[in-house]
Amino acid sequence: MSTETLVDYLSSLGLRRLPTEQVHLELDYARRERALAENSDYEAYQSKRVKALTREIDRRKCLKKVIENSRLTPDFLRDLKQRVDIRDIFNDILGILCRPSGPKRETYICPAHSDVHPSGILYLDDQHYHCFQCQAHGDVFDCLMAFKGMTFLQAVDTVAEYLGVELPK
Repeated sequence: MSTETLVDYLSSLGLRRLPTEQVHLELDYARRERALAENSDYEAYQSKRVKALTREIDRRKCLKKVIENSRLTPDFLRDLKQRVDIRDIFNDILGILCRPSGPKRETYICPAHSDVHPSGILYLDDQHYHCFQCQAHGDVFDCLMAFKGMTFLQAVDTVAEYLGVELPK
């Protein structure tokens, strides 16, 4: 749609002299609407993306409230993370076999999707995991929450029980 066509259309609606910036904004809006109408996959993608980001924000707010309302201090959680090896959690608790793939890295077959070849890597330096196929990633607590469906407090309790550490009361 050309600028002249848009100006003619807007003037037919009774909107006579519009500033040039507004004409360009209307033109951009019309282009975006036409692109969305032609490619409904883009709209579905954006909708899924917004929902996923909203869920992640809500999850983080919920975790913050849980930590604030419980007696778990950030120092306790940090100590717990430092004492546990993520490889042990994957092997012993989740039952996922990890194989060495280099210095301070191990590969695993991600249980979050149907996978035949290892697509996930455990980074033993900073104790986190990442799957390059489904983009699942996180620390020790995140893997228990993602793969076992636990809540944050259940994940902390499981790790503490595995290490033989009592939770603060």
